[in-house]
Amino acid sequence: MRKRNLRNPRNNERGIALLIVLMALFLIAAIGMGMICMSNTETAVNQNYRDTQLAFFAMRGGLEEMRDRMRTNAPSPITVPTVMPGTTAGSIVYITNAAGASDSVLPTTFNTKYFDDEFCHESFVGSGVTYRTPGIVCGSSDVPPSGATTTASVMPYSGTSSSLKYKWVRITLKQNNTFPTAPVAPIDLTHPAASQVCWDSVNNKEVVLYALGSTYADCAAARANGLMVEPVYVVTSLAITPQGSRRIGQYETAATSITPPDSGLSLDGPGSGANFNPANSANGTVNGLDGSGSPPALASGSRSRAWPRPSI
Repeated sequence: MRKRNLRNPRNNERGIALLIVLMALFLIAAIGMGMICMSNTETAVNQNYRDTQLAFFAMRGGLEEMRDRMRTNAPSPITVPTVMPGTTAGSIVYITNAAGASDSVLPTTFNTKYFDDEFCHESFVGSGVTYRTPGIVCGSSDVPPSGATTTASVMPYSGTSSSLKYKWVRITLKQNNTFPTAPVAPIDLTHPAASQVCWDSVNNKEVVLYALGSTYADCAAARANGLMVEPVYVVTSLAITPQGSRRIGQYETAATSITPPDSGLSLDGPGSGANFNPANSANGTVNGLDGSGSPPALASGSRSRAWPRPSI
C-alpha cells in the first residue's frame, strides 16, 4: 500500500498576518506623521500671520501717535516742520520708541537695525539726498539730512519690552514730486517739483503752492492771506517685531479749514482781538455801514436796531 504525503495547504500562508499588520502600522504611522507635519505647518502659518498682524497694527499705532501729537492742544505736542527736509533743525521730526535701554533706535544712522531706508525713496528737492527708485537699497550716502530731530514716544510702556513694536515714525512736509512713482506724480506737472503741496479745503484736493501765486512763501502764508489751504504732511512709520516681521506705512495728513457761516457779526479766534469780555450787560447797537472808528450819526428818520447784550 502506497502512502500519501499529505500537507496542510495553510502552511504556505504562515506569516502573512504579521506582514499585513506591519504594513498597516507603517501606513498608520505615515498618516500620523503627515498629520503632525500639517499641524506644525498650520501652527507656523498662524504664528507668522499673528506676527505680521502685530507689526501692521504697531505701525498704525505709530502713525496715530504722530497724528495725535500734531495737535497744539495735545498732552505732549510736537513742533511740526515748517520747512522742507534739509539741514534746518526740525525740518524732519522722528518719534522713537525703544523697547529698553539696550534697544537703540537710530533712524538716521546707516547700517543700524532701524535705519530709515525709506527716506531715499522719497524725493525732496534741496534735501541733499539722491532719490532712489523702489527696489534699490539706500546706501551710506542716502541718510536723512542733519536737520532731523528726535523725540521719545509717550505711548504706554514705551522704553520697556511691553511697548508697541513700532520703532520710529517720521513727519515731513510734502513736495509736488515727493513720490515720483505714484499714480499721480507730480501733483501738478505745470509747476516746480520742489513746490510745497497744500490741502484745499474748499475743493477737497491737494494743490501745489505755486499754483496759488508765486508770492506765497508757504501754505501758511497763503492761509494768512485768506486762502482756505493748509500744509500737507507725510507721516511714515516703521514697525519690527522681535520675530522679525517688518511693516512700514504712510499717511498724508493735513488740517481742514472750515469756512465760518455767513453772519452780520462774527467773533474770530484765537488770536489778537478774539477775546469777548463785556464789561456789563448794557444794550449794544449794530448798523449795516462799513467803516472804522466811531459810528456815523443817524440821519433823521433812520432806524437802528438794538437788543440786550448777553452776559458771559
